This record gives sequence, C-alpha cells and structure tokens, in this order.
Amino acid sequence: MSEQSASVNKALRKAADALAEAEALLITTGAGMGVDSGLATYRGRNAGVWPPMGALGLDMSDLSTPRWFEVDPHLAWSFWRFRIEMYMRKSEPHEGYRILADWGESLPYGFFSVTSNIDGHWGRIIDESLIWEVHGAVTHSQLVDDDGRIWETDIEQILELPTFEWDLEPGDRVKVREATTGRSRGLRSPL
Repeated sequence: MSEQSASVNKALRKAADALAEAEALLITTGAGMGVDSGLATYRGRNAGVWPPMGALGLDMSDLSTPRWFEVDPHLAWSFWRFRIEMYMRKSEPHEGYRILADWGESLPYGFFSVTSNIDGHWGRIIDESLIWEVHGAVTHSQLVDDDGRIWETDIEQILELPTFEWDLEPGDRVKVREATTGRSRGLRSPL
C-alpha cells in the first residue's frame, strides 16, 4: 500500500470513528451536490444553467439578483421560469441525499442540512424544519421589496407566465420574439 493510500485510509477510519460516536449529523452542501441530479453549478466545469446567459454576456451571479425584475421583467421571469422548471420538475434528488439523511436519522439527535442550493432537493427528502437554506429556494417566493411574506411557489402559475423563446449561442445578435404572439422586441443591454 502506498503512503498516500495509507494516509487516505487513516483519514477515512478517523472520520468513520467520529461518525460512529456522533449524536447528530449536520451536512452542509453547495452546488456540487446537485450535479449528480443533472443540475449545473455557478462556476467550474459544470457551470451554466440557462443557455442564453452566455449569449447575453451574463452569468448566474448576474441574473440571480432582484434588479432584473425591475430592469427587464421578461428576462427575469424567463430565467426564473427555466430554473423553477429545471429544479422542481425536471430533476430529482439523487440517492446521495437519501443515504446521508438515513445515516443521520439513525443518530439520537437526527439529521440537519445547511445548504446554499436553491433547488429545494433537501426538502423532498427531510422535513423542512431540519433545513436552513442560506439563499432560500425556488420552492418558495417572496416580494422583491421584501415585506416579510414568504409563500409556496405555485409552479403552474410560473409556467403559465408569458415568456420569450430563447435560442441563443454566444456571439449571436440578441433579438427576442414573444412565444405566444410572435411579436419581436429588442432586449435591453445588461447593466
């Protein structure tokens, strides 16, 4: 056995011993947790959720701000509709979520999750009272002016919003046609 393999085995044994003595399990997750569910990340080789982002010269961080609902509501709702459909309809939590939850639930004080993901996947596996979603999740909505009210996202209502067809590749000229009427309009330049 190589020195590196021995070191890895020693670290794994130490982690296993700590978990065997644990009374609870707190798991923190970020975007990498969703990759095996087919979701893209904000950065790295799995980056890019919405195809038009590159053509618009934007990234996830740019589009994930409330200002777009004021600057260009059609762009904002098109992006959020895509995300809600992707996260809530077209993806499921992979088996790793269940494995971790089962492991933690077998402990005296159970399992808890802190996540920066907005996909809502942990909420499909464990009770929402055991989750702290740092950035919220697409499963719940609130007003941009943040009056404190939060409600469950109505997926059907979001999917019925009039949005635009986006068929863009990086370098394409940006022209938007409303899917329901075929009318065209110019897209405001990103700020």
